[in-house]
Amino acid sequence: MKRRLVALVAGLCALTSVVPAAAEDSATGARIQHGLVGSDFPIARAVEVPPGTQLLWHSGQTPAPANPEAERYSREFWGDTEAQALSVFERLEASLDDLGVGYEDIVKMTVFLVPDPENEGRMDFAGFMRAYTRYFGQDADHASLPARSAVGVAQLAAPGMLVEVEAIFARPDGTAAASPAGAAEAPSTFAVGDDPFGFCITCHGTDGGGNPGVEAPRIGGMEPWYLERQLRGFRAGWRGVHEDDYQGNVMRTMALALADEAELEAAAAYFAALPVTETPDTVEGDVARGKQLYLTCVACHGAAAEGNVAMQSPALADQSDWYLVKQLIHFREGIRGAAPGDSYGAQMRAMAGTLATDQDVRDVVAYINSLD
Repeated sequence: MKRRLVALVAGLCALTSVVPAAAEDSATGARIQHGLVGSDFPIARAVEVPPGTQLLWHSGQTPAPANPEAERYSREFWGDTEAQALSVFERLEASLDDLGVGYEDIVKMTVFLVPDPENEGRMDFAGFMRAYTRYFGQDADHASLPARSAVGVAQLAAPGMLVEVEAIFARPDGTAAASPAGAAEAPSTFAVGDDPFGFCITCHGTDGGGNPGVEAPRIGGMEPWYLERQLRGFRAGWRGVHEDDYQGNVMRTMALALADEAELEAAAAYFAALPVTETPDTVEGDVARGKQLYLTCVACHGAAAEGNVAMQSPALADQSDWYLVKQLIHFREGIRGAAPGDSYGAQMRAMAGTLATDQDVRDVVAYINSLD
């Protein structure tokens, strides 16, 4: 590339204040930062990088629930705009550490804000900025500022979610981050910058640990054969097609975007090679009663919920407990396991039918939690 890449700021916010001194231009690492003219607002007028610089596009980062035990999607569950923005920047920082870059390497940032019902239906830009300035500006431990756009949108991936941030970074040393040990090299179709299967990690996380806020379960460290079977099911149409399975519909769309069987197998291998991350216990139930109900599950899933490859039954221990509850209810109600071609799902549907009430389901999952 002969020209320097220039990331121009798109639309300065009306809240930008004019001050006598303009921000100075500066150079940090592999980036050159041009300050705003006549303003100290903490964004760059433009950022450029020299030819040959390796850029990293990071997928949109959404917040983790502020209180996972609160009513799902409620204000208490997510927090306000400031709390969500802080969560976004904390999670993004952790991801950047894993990728070998930092906020000092930022080039471009795009912010998506949903109007806050408790802010007269307007986006809480001031609340976002209170979080933003902890990471960029005078209070930050670096001098880098991004060329930035802030966009108001009607809705994000989950109800009640108010903030999403995506960004571009310039690697200071021009080298790519290594893939997790043992992970298969990902084809390019699903890669985002240096993130193998970057579209997947938007919901499931860089560690495959999942995100209850967007109802994405843990997939890191799962059995590759199980991941392959479910991806094939989404593609074949025996999973994710029921009208009441919204998240399944989303996953079917993503699975259909996989180029071919080789890419499907590579995706399964990549996430299977990640270490299993600890998932929080969020389901309460009668453990002793759940132990009795679980006896019908032992033959396939094992006494310790460790799974059984011979029975093609995945491990249940360490899985996102809210996800287990939802899937058991979906099996029981025919939302999952009723489509032609899903023979293993049909078996699970019959077993889930023995759990007559939602409390039965919670008791079983509470017992599975106790096996971790």
